[in-house]
Amino acid sequence: MFVRSFIAVAVAAAFSFGAAASAYAAPDMGKGDASANWAGVAKTGHTYEWVQATYTEPSMPVPCEFGTSGPSLALVRVGFDGFGNGTSEQVGTGIECIPAGKPNGPTTPMVVKHAGFFQVDPGANPLGTVFCNPEDDAPAKGCVGSFDLLAGDTVTASVSFADGTFTFSLFNERTGETATATGTSAAATRTSAEAVVEAPFGTHVPLTNFESIGFEGFVAHAENHEGGQKSDNQAITMKNGATVRAEPGDLHGSTFTVTWDHA
Repeated sequence: MFVRSFIAVAVAAAFSFGAAASAYAAPDMGKGDASANWAGVAKTGHTYEWVQATYTEPSMPVPCEFGTSGPSLALVRVGFDGFGNGTSEQVGTGIECIPAGKPNGPTTPMVVKHAGFFQVDPGANPLGTVFCNPEDDAPAKGCVGSFDLLAGDTVTASVSFADGTFTFSLFNERTGETATATGTSAAATRTSAEAVVEAPFGTHVPLTNFESIGFEGFVAHAENHEGGQKSDNQAITMKNGATVRAEPGDLHGSTFTVTWDHA
């Protein structure tokens, strides 16, 4: 029998994938350049207190990619850390392609789910928490609040830190509504700020074909930093061995695009 939707079951690194998912939630990418999990841009060189980016929630091509035994996934997220360390404080949206029955090649009917999420790892809930999507006829178990999300929506994701607390925010331009949540982490260093597309299970679950996602207004503010030295921008390509899964284009000011290449 086909496994239920990861979104409907719970959350991890974005949705609920079980205990093993935490190993993929906050990859240590060392010097960067390539990752099994991430494609996008990381800013480094400071201790950051705020990061933000705007993007369009992707529509799925028909048929979308999925695995032989379950869904494929892609997360679009903005946050701190994970670049060169094992912590993660992030917010964003996830898209999941679910075969509506036993997978049987490109003609298999599919269901596509969208949801907002936030995560602090390590933290009280390192597997992440999903915002309830009223558009979903089978909302995630244990979801919180509400974030109405459809393909094509323009979303602004931001994370800020003040007085020991992270505040996670998602704003949907179509509805004019904002979902917010807070969290704490004694382990967080905030030494990087990122806007990336993530494969939360690394190479263990296919990367949903999101085609391309354009990030705009990608900015990060550092503590006690008025002008002076700018952040270093690190481009990250998602790879499985020699196979490129997704890659960022050039950063033009605060704008860049991540393109899907392979599941």
